[in-house]
Order: sequence, then C-alpha cells, then structure tokens
Amino acid sequence: MTLVGTRLGKYEVVAEIGHGGMSTVYRAHDTQLKRDVAIKVMHAFLAEQPEAKERFHREAVAVARLRHPHIIEIFDYSGEE
Repeated sequence: MTLVGTRLGKYEVVAEIGHGGMSTVYRAHDTQLKRDVAIKVMHAFLAEQPEAKERFHREAVAVARLRHPHIIEIFDYSGEE
C-alpha cells in the first residue's frame, strides 16, 4: 500500500523514494515550514511487533544525535499508527 497522495499530520506525501525490508521512504512536503522532507514509514506488518517498533525508535534516536554533511538530519519522530 502506498501513502502517496495522503497526508500524515502536517506532511503531504508526494512520492515514494525507496523501500527496504523494514520501511518505505517517501518525499513529502511540510505544510507548516514549507519545505520538502523525507519520511520513513515502518511496514505495517512490522508495526504490530513491539521489538520492531523499539528498534525503529532506537534507530531514530541514534541518527538524530549524528551531525555529518552526508547523513540526513532527523527533524521529527512519531510512533503513531
């Protein structure tokens, strides 16, 4: 299932960028700050597994601490369904 054309909170999902075993990455537009962003969405079948949700959260926290020109910055995180 694609999220292209839908809205996730303040983000309008524009296109799919890529996907892997755990998630799909979308290009979206932040309607409040008027900028394009990337959104990583965990696959639905994994979102039902507490271990997978915890791993996804740990990854977000770890990457949010990094500062490097070749690593994308994390601006937001949500554990909502």
